[in-house]
Amino acid sequence: MALIKLQDTMLEDIKIPFERPQLLRGFCKNMKAINRWRDTDYLKENFNNAKVDVEHYKTKADFETSISYMKYMRFNEYFDQMGDKTYVPDCSLLELQNKISGNIFTDLINPNEVRIGLKNFNGDLGVPDDYNLYIGINTKTGMHVHIEDDFMLNQIVGKKKIYFLDYEHLNIKPFWSKYQNFSRENFFRMHWDEMDIYYAELEPGDSVCIPPWWWHAVESKDYTIGVAKLWEREDQYDLYKDDPKYKPLYRRNWFSSFMSKWFFDWVRKNF
Repeated sequence: MALIKLQDTMLEDIKIPFERPQLLRGFCKNMKAINRWRDTDYLKENFNNAKVDVEHYKTKADFETSISYMKYMRFNEYFDQMGDKTYVPDCSLLELQNKISGNIFTDLINPNEVRIGLKNFNGDLGVPDDYNLYIGINTKTGMHVHIEDDFMLNQIVGKKKIYFLDYEHLNIKPFWSKYQNFSRENFFRMHWDEMDIYYAELEPGDSVCIPPWWWHAVESKDYTIGVAKLWEREDQYDLYKDDPKYKPLYRRNWFSSFMSKWFFDWVRKNF
């Protein structure tokens, strides 16, 4: 048992939908965001000072278990006051679509997504179902799973280290908890030599594929920006139903079909 470094995956070897975590060196290097988003003034101008969700942490240790409180901040205010105890965690760019410049979406166009056959729910090639923005300084995100969608994390500015564990190694938090897709355990305080932990170190232009049932935690050094593109998939319900180890995910997947996204966002922000 050890830390196992993910090796670069060739485009022709990527399975859609994703089967396991895969590192794609240089996959998003031709996105305009890689160069443009290094300019803070450019970002401020094109986000039009829209309001974004910002996590606030009392201590650095709280990052490891996502103990935080959420509040809205203006984009420019966040940048001007950004410290190592605040974090834009997974801001949906589509929810801001009518408030921010279209340049933000143009900057994130990646022809490689069409090349490998990534489609949104409507079948549009190269157009994700959503974009999640991550901005912070010296941040960590505890172990969690996404339950429903394929995620592709694209590194825009700075470096990140991402760790992966097979689902059977950890226990998920109760369904009604604030972060119901996070593990009960603090991964960063566990004995890592007792598990097979896969990891990837991302630099600007690199991407990583994340299937919904894989635990993953993220560690960022200094100032970083990442954007995850979400791609809906329909097979996870049957996968969870047929494998006993995924029983908690099966329940969550079933309940989520009746619960609106608004409800989960409300729980996350208020508890």
